[in-house]
Amino acid sequence: MRKAASMLVLLCLATGMAACNDLNREASSSEDQSKENVEIETVAAQQETESEDSEINFDQGVFIDWEQEHDPLLNEEIQEVLKEALEANVRSDQAAFRSLFLDPEVADRHRGQFGGNVRYTEIGHVSKDTTKNHILVGVLGEIMRDTNNIEKYGITYYFAEDEGGKWGLVAVD
Repeated sequence: MRKAASMLVLLCLATGMAACNDLNREASSSEDQSKENVEIETVAAQQETESEDSEINFDQGVFIDWEQEHDPLLNEEIQEVLKEALEANVRSDQAAFRSLFLDPEVADRHRGQFGGNVRYTEIGHVSKDTTKNHILVGVLGEIMRDTNNIEKYGITYYFAEDEGGKWGLVAVD
């Protein structure tokens, strides 16, 4: 009988300990879940803040110091057409951009080079293509992608004269 009573006591103790262990697991699961939720909320808040900062800190526009450009190939007329093209791109004004091409239908082939959150900061290079009698003007800056990543950016505008001596765009690359 003593043996049966001892077994009964041991069985009760084991059952009690198992029940306490389950309660501890539930409590720690709640704590872990709560900690995990706080971490997720913190990361989400940081990402939102970084995203807002990227949008706030990126000013699109044309910030080229035109007074510093003295290359004789970049004459006043080319410079004016280039300024208009860059401004039209920043404003996403396709009609104005298209009007700057000597052949407006050619502009339609360059739609992929148009638009975006761009900041133009400097003239990278000016050169002459003697085989086609084009003036090439490389413009540098930054672009903000849809992911809010800001990357270095460069684009080349190709200029030519029409029969009347008027300069206009012939390509963008």
